[in-house]
Amino acid sequence: MLQKFRVKNFKNFEDTLEWNLTSGKYTFSQQAVKNDIVKNSIIYGNNGTGKSNFTYAIMDITTHLTDFKRQEQHYNPYKNLNSRTEFAEFYYEFLFDNHKVTYSYKKESMSRVFDEVISIDDKIIIFENFIENERFVLLKGAETLNVSERDISLSFVKYIFTNTNLDSTDIQNKIFIQFRHFVEGMLYFGSGTAEGNFYQGFKSSNESIASVIINSGKIEELQKFLQNLDINYILEPGEDSEGNSVINVRFKNRSVNFYSVASHGTRVILVFFYWLLQLSDIKFLVVDEFDAFYHNEVSEAMLSIIRDSEVQSVFTSHNTSIMSNDLLRPDCYFVLQNNSIKNISSLTRKELRRAHNLEKMYNAGSFND
Repeated sequence: MLQKFRVKNFKNFEDTLEWNLTSGKYTFSQQAVKNDIVKNSIIYGNNGTGKSNFTYAIMDITTHLTDFKRQEQHYNPYKNLNSRTEFAEFYYEFLFDNHKVTYSYKKESMSRVFDEVISIDDKIIIFENFIENERFVLLKGAETLNVSERDISLSFVKYIFTNTNLDSTDIQNKIFIQFRHFVEGMLYFGSGTAEGNFYQGFKSSNESIASVIINSGKIEELQKFLQNLDINYILEPGEDSEGNSVINVRFKNRSVNFYSVASHGTRVILVFFYWLLQLSDIKFLVVDEFDAFYHNEVSEAMLSIIRDSEVQSVFTSHNTSIMSNDLLRPDCYFVLQNNSIKNISSLTRKELRRAHNLEKMYNAGSFND
């Protein structure tokens, strides 16, 4: 799991911004935390504070360690426009089987990464100083790897990923492999883009949403999912004029393409359902403006599904109706403001209890830093 993240000189974050996911001591809504780390979080903040940019920063690690889909338009401009610093800087801290893994690096642009360092339990196992042309790898099975030179367009860590056959019985290698699998299981999708599947990370397949749902035999499950949200469509598989798979909605006299009758919000729910089918393989889920087109009951239902799964998640939202101790807890709700991000329990001197109305307190300004 991710337990800490720092970024500096990336987009609107000129100064260091640190996100600490260490959980508090609350005894309710325990399913929202795991191993003393917040598992499910929601980030609030006014327009212009950088909530979307923050999600892009979190997902930056996938742009150079995987070959999966990326949204390059999110990363241009890349560095902070006020800064004279040459690089953006990133730091990730993870916990895998009670072993701390840290990964730091600098970037000139989305595709040019330098000075990567990975530590396991505070012992450096991968190191690079690009300017000094110094680098090493201390992993069993990587002894013969040529590290004297590297392609400037390729991450040093990714080079290790693709050019070593590590002994998985070695504990350090095992943890390093878990780190790789976690990064490869990171997914971002934007819920405000219902015209298609707008995502980053996790996979490189361009198979359509309809094809995946139809080929996996999940049409009936989708229909029940929508009905549980009071969307009473009768669904059936179909094809468009070019022979592509589509999901149709059946009416008394004919069937029409789902996208021709579904509202924006219902289209977004379809995207959400598509990713739910793959939830067991997702390690870290990032959803920007996840409930921009849902009513409150749907937002709560979606959040509950993710909360009750094993996936670690972070959503951004303006919807304060879901700021409730019945869904999550005070250490799971974060506010991005004044170039800092803190959970709401650290933004008040009051001891927050389960009976507190968090939404009312937030709207009254109780958590303004």
